[in-house]
Amino acid sequence: MADSKKTTASKSAAKKPAAKKKTASTAKKKTPTKAVAKTSAQTSNDSDFAAQARDKAEFAKEKAGDYANDAKMRTGEAVRNLGQIIADTANVIDENLGSKYGDYARTAGEKFNEFGDKIEEKDLSELGDDTREFVRKSPAVAIGIAAVAGFMLTRMFKSGSNKS
Repeated sequence: MADSKKTTASKSAAKKPAAKKKTASTAKKKTPTKAVAKTSAQTSNDSDFAAQARDKAEFAKEKAGDYANDAKMRTGEAVRNLGQIIADTANVIDENLGSKYGDYARTAGEKFNEFGDKIEEKDLSELGDDTREFVRKSPAVAIGIAAVAGFMLTRMFKSGSNKS
């Protein structure tokens, strides 16, 4: 009889369903309606703010692109003007130093003109790629150019502030 009680007890234990675990889908959350309204209003404000930020960022990007293209065109023009000045002084160099040095000046003037044309023809991304490639190939020259440019800019700003 003791055996029959054991089997009955084990059968009844096996028949009992296991306790159900509450999952996110079965558990009901009680949230006040004010919190829901506040959250949806906050989400709406956040999305409006994000949309405005994207619009302003796009506008700034377009303006920066316009300014960069304008600077690119001015740089190309300035380089060509410098080439023209060098080529124009070639005759004076011929007279003072000899025709060999005058030819160097003419060649340099032509190279400046070609470089100015290339600057204007290329896209900004191409110019950036060319600059990166130049720095990779000759980092010492790039550092030297940056140092000279920095020195010249410093001198220009100092002389401009002394005149005021």
